[in-house]
Amino acid sequence: FGNVNSTRTKEGRFVVGSGGANDIATAATETLVAVQQRRRAFVPRVDYITCPGKRIQCVMSTMGRFEKRGGDELVLTGYFHGVGKNCAAVVRKIQEHCGWELRVSDDLEVLDAPRDEELALLRLFDPEGFFLGKPVPHTKATP
Repeated sequence: FGNVNSTRTKEGRFVVGSGGANDIATAATETLVAVQQRRRAFVPRVDYITCPGKRIQCVMSTMGRFEKRGGDELVLTGYFHGVGKNCAAVVRKIQEHCGWELRVSDDLEVLDAPRDEELALLRLFDPEGFFLGKPVPHTKATP
């Protein structure tokens, strides 16, 4: 349903508050969430709601796109080409990394990988590379 619990770090330590995320998620007209696709992040219910999912209309994961289409539940609407080529196998793989019974759109879309300029923009919000990973340095060939 898009509810977010950001009260714990990867190491299981508690953090104080949502760091302004609740203010954004409740005041914005629409919110997009970007998160790594893994079972412990995609849970059917969160223990504590730091940010309510009412205005979260889209979740982009490392495997695909989940959207609310006329309801409150997130539905898989697209997957990245790199996840696999066989649609049924890709859906099974994403389901393995999802803690609820995944609903899949009838018009599931294959998504292109992000372009360099899109990644550059995202890196502005993730300078430490927590979500995107560290950028690969470009090497130059010498004569």
